[in-house]
Amino acid sequence: GGGGPDEAAGGTNSSSSNRFGFFGSKRGSNNNNNRERPESRASSGYGDEQIELNIDDIGASGFDIGGNGGDLTREEKALTQDHHDRDFDSDGTFGTTKNNPSNRKKKYCLMAIACMVLIGAILGIVLGVTLGGGSSSDENANKAADGANLGNNQVVDDFDNTETQGEQFDQDGDRLPSQPTDETPTEESADDSSSSSEDDNNIEEPPENYIPPESDETQTRPPPPVEPTPAIASKQDTALAVLKRKLPVESYTAASELELKTAQNEALDWVLYTDEYEGYDWEAMADEDNEDDDAEEVFMQRYVCATLYSVLDGDNWVDNSNWMTSENVCDWYGVICAGDVDEEKKEEEEENDAQEEMGKEKENEETRTRRAIRKLQISDDTIVSLQLMGNKLEGWLPPDIRALTSLEHLEAHRNKLRGEIPPYLYEMTSLKTLFLDDNNLEGPISADVGNLVNLEKLTLSENKMSGEIPSEVGGLEKLTMFWLYENKRVSGEIPAEIANLVNLKSLALFNTGIEGAIPDLSNLQALEVFKVENCDLAGDGYMSLYDVPTLKVLGIAGNTELTGSLEGIGKLTKLEELYLGETQIGGTLPEEMGNLVNLWVVKSPETGFTGPIPGSFGGMTSLKELNFKENALNGPLDEGLGGMTSLVNVDLSECGLTGALPESIGNWVNVEEVHLSENSLTGALPESIGNWAKVREVRLHENTLTGALPDSIGGWENVEEVHLYSNALTGALPDSINSWTKVEEVFLYKNTLTGAIPEAIGGWVMVEKVDMSENSFSKDSGLPTSIGMLTECEKLVFHQSGIGGTLPTEVGMMTKLETLDLSQNKKADTGGKGLKGEIPAEIGMLGGTLENLVLFDNSMEGLLPTELGMLEELEVLHLQKNSFTGNIPTEVGQ
Repeated sequence: GGGGPDEAAGGTNSSSSNRFGFFGSKRGSNNNNNRERPESRASSGYGDEQIELNIDDIGASGFDIGGNGGDLTREEKALTQDHHDRDFDSDGTFGTTKNNPSNRKKKYCLMAIACMVLIGAILGIVLGVTLGGGSSSDENANKAADGANLGNNQVVDDFDNTETQGEQFDQDGDRLPSQPTDETPTEESADDSSSSSEDDNNIEEPPENYIPPESDETQTRPPPPVEPTPAIASKQDTALAVLKRKLPVESYTAASELELKTAQNEALDWVLYTDEYEGYDWEAMADEDNEDDDAEEVFMQRYVCATLYSVLDGDNWVDNSNWMTSENVCDWYGVICAGDVDEEKKEEEEENDAQEEMGKEKENEETRTRRAIRKLQISDDTIVSLQLMGNKLEGWLPPDIRALTSLEHLEAHRNKLRGEIPPYLYEMTSLKTLFLDDNNLEGPISADVGNLVNLEKLTLSENKMSGEIPSEVGGLEKLTMFWLYENKRVSGEIPAEIANLVNLKSLALFNTGIEGAIPDLSNLQALEVFKVENCDLAGDGYMSLYDVPTLKVLGIAGNTELTGSLEGIGKLTKLEELYLGETQIGGTLPEEMGNLVNLWVVKSPETGFTGPIPGSFGGMTSLKELNFKENALNGPLDEGLGGMTSLVNVDLSECGLTGALPESIGNWVNVEEVHLSENSLTGALPESIGNWAKVREVRLHENTLTGALPDSIGGWENVEEVHLYSNALTGALPDSINSWTKVEEVFLYKNTLTGAIPEAIGGWVMVEKVDMSENSFSKDSGLPTSIGMLTECEKLVFHQSGIGGTLPTEVGMMTKLETLDLSQNKKADTGGKGLKGEIPAEIGMLGGTLENLVLFDNSMEGLLPTELGMLEELEVLHLQKNSFTGNIPTEVGQ
């Protein structure tokens, strides 16, 4: 409390503030002089008397015992008067009495009475609070007051008994032996009674510094005792206390040991001394009784993110927007908090809620419960996702990340993370998505992965992982995606427990070292993707997947010991992709494959299939890629194959196909690549192939095709490669080929083409390689002047093609030409004499590129031009079997 009433009123009686001494020197010396202090007072009626106790008055100006209807006894008045007449010693105790130096006994009685009054008041208050624990505030106040008055009245009774029993004291204040008294009052006692009556009517005025007690209306109950405020912990102490609870031991050590100079040190220093974020609540964090974890969450999230930034070289990230700033951590690049809900999802949820209210759609009770619990447990600023993929993160994942206890999605793929997966990552049981693929992680997958009971997606592909797949993976009942591909050091068999993952949708283990048999996976009724290409698997266990109707992708290519067939595959009506190449899977292609209307890729090169391709394949209207290269198929292409109207790439080369190409293949209007080479196809090219307007590659070489090139091939406006060599094609080149403006390669050698080389080839402005050797072109015509338009051409070969005429000067415009081979165009059977005339001087313009100039066995003549010396890149020069004259220019030797 503050000072006594004298001090509050500005008085100068310093001794009054410590009047009884037992309050202690500090009580009266508190300098809160200007603060109004509530009076501590208890009162209650007892019989006809009203006894009042004012504790503050006791502490400042003594005490008064009186009442509205009662009087002080003589002894009380005497003691009171004696009290007012006393001086105080310098130590705060009573001094000698001015009027009665031998009255020490009364002094001690007065002090004892004051103590008993105070104790009685305190006991009364305590008794009142105890008795009124469940009562109203008024009832408690009355009980407290009753208890206080009961104690006070008892003190007065004791006072009367002590002072009226005839006790005597010597001049030193010591008690004298009691004297026997008669029951009949003596004259002296009568006088005393009379004197008492007179004294009652002549009460002395109180001294100047006496302050009467306040009226009942202004008195208040004493305030409850105030416990001392504990010392406030420093920010650093508070932070370290939280980190000690939240972090693994090694992380806490790294943060708390300042001499270590770790990333954790840097993060903590930033939080404590640099971060200007206003959302910290250090007082709440220091309060051990505070059950609200929001304050700790704010601190821990910023600390962990700062640690990640330091450990993973955040200064060099592709995007580090707002990191290590005072912005809310939810606004840092790649940090997603619970409140960051996509607008479309929010609208969808609102729509669903509205439908539920209207009775159109009822939400599952369990879902509603989970949503309600989530709202209670996770605030809008709780980090639930880190999306830092492809951001140049480099280093080790620190164990501090475990402190993000609500993290559901960690997407850190396509970075440079290294080292083993930290064991504490396996303790983050809230994780649903863990994308760590395309990094430099190494080591095995721990069996502790089974702790991630909420995990739905796990990708560790394209790393340096090793060891076997732990069987505990089979305990992740919520897992829908498991990717471990491109980890050459992963070994062992596919654990049979994988079959327990009834929610698994995608399993990708290709390009790893797993081996052995594929277990029975027919229990995986949700599986959509199964890819195990290029491993060391054996047997026909994959056929159990024919009983998984949800399967969309089946990839088992590159396992040379796999056997079995495609019988039963027709049940996979949702199948979209089928990869079987380089295995021993074989047998005939089943007709039921025509039922796979969703199938768009069939790649099965170098397998053991036999027989013809069923016409039912035409029912695969979604098929875009068909590849049975290097199989033992036979027979002609069925007319029904024209039904594959979505076909983009077809490769049936080296399959033993026979017969003519059906006209229906013209229905492949979306085809871009047609590879039917190295078969035994016969007959003429159907006119319908001109419908291949999107075709880029046509490879029909090494067959026995006959007839002329149809004029319709001018419709190949997007063609880039035309390989029709090694056939028996005849006739002249159609002028429509000038539409091949994007063509890069034209290989028509080893045919029996005739006629003149048309000027139309000047339209091949992008062509790089032209080879029409070993044909029977007209002996009376040579290269057209439009040849100069082939400015991108690097190789021009008309060897043994039968052409004549002169070498046009426009050849000098072909400034990228590396090889010019016009040799051996003399033909005895036709009387052709080949090229004639001189080598044009413009040949020197090819000095920067031409490496091979082959003109031998023709009828060329004249002097060799000195410009041959400009061909600085020339490596091969064949001019024999011609009619050149003169000397070899010395420039050639330079």
